[in-house]
Amino acid sequence: MNLRRINTSMILVAVGVTLVGCGAKEADAPRASGTVGIQIGLILPDIESETAKPLVDFAKSYASKNNAVLNVIQAKTKDEVSDAIAQASGTGSKGLIIDANDSKMGDTVKTQIEFFKLKAVSFNTRLQTMGGSEAKYLDMPFVGADEESIGASCGTFSSEEIAKRGWTKEGTSFVIIADAANAREKNFADYAKEAISFELGIPKNSILVGKSPTAANLKTNVLIFSTSAASLAAYVNQLTASGRPATNISATAVGDESTMKAVNASSAELNGTLLVSYEKQFQIAFDKLATGLRKTEKIPTFPDFQAGEFVAKGSTAVAPKK
Repeated sequence: MNLRRINTSMILVAVGVTLVGCGAKEADAPRASGTVGIQIGLILPDIESETAKPLVDFAKSYASKNNAVLNVIQAKTKDEVSDAIAQASGTGSKGLIIDANDSKMGDTVKTQIEFFKLKAVSFNTRLQTMGGSEAKYLDMPFVGADEESIGASCGTFSSEEIAKRGWTKEGTSFVIIADAANAREKNFADYAKEAISFELGIPKNSILVGKSPTAANLKTNVLIFSTSAASLAAYVNQLTASGRPATNISATAVGDESTMKAVNASSAELNGTLLVSYEKQFQIAFDKLATGLRKTEKIPTFPDFQAGEFVAKGSTAVAPKK
């Protein structure tokens, strides 16, 4: 595992939307007043989870404000993603924002995008092409941070956080809230656990990991990382309800800003941190894709919209060159 110090500043994102399931009927799309807006497809592996719902709600509002319609399609498998791209094109989308459930779907995505002459951006999951002897990243614009980058940032953040608060590693319990049955969450937890252990020089088996790790026998201070702001809120409430002062809790999450704000609102002393904002990732992807679509009446095809336009390294978004 390649451990490295990562910039922990937030990634930035957002979108506007029609809810569609693969093969399902298309819901009424939100439209801004005035001229008919552009149409963009948003392909997600899930549109009903606690992580997806706040993002989709934000997306609807953002697209409407920017005179655009986004067709949201749920697709998990490779075949579903292939069908979703065809469906998005068939309903009038000229560009796509894709969060694939598996990074190895790159060849399928590339084939379909080129066939339907769509512009596309991947976010959250950086797509790979499996051609040749080894996997390579697909030459497609990407906005996001992979599980390794986010997890690795937890080591740097932990070291900085306990120093800022005047805590000691001996007096602090480190907790990672993640679902081992979810591949992304498990990867995040594995990298975070490795990074915290490496950065602070503590045994990996001393770091608690789980959907709701036991709150018994925790040390004076508790530093928590979570793949979900909602799960973080539930765990923090459990700790404060048992009498633990909010000043002895450091709460950090990857996810939606609205839930993180609610976590902080539960206690003026908490001041939790959002490492990665899905909404702001979407906003970057949407803004750049929409700008590219509106530049010309003739929509450029896949090869005209390359990586390098804008990408994210670690958890810091990098602006486009032009």
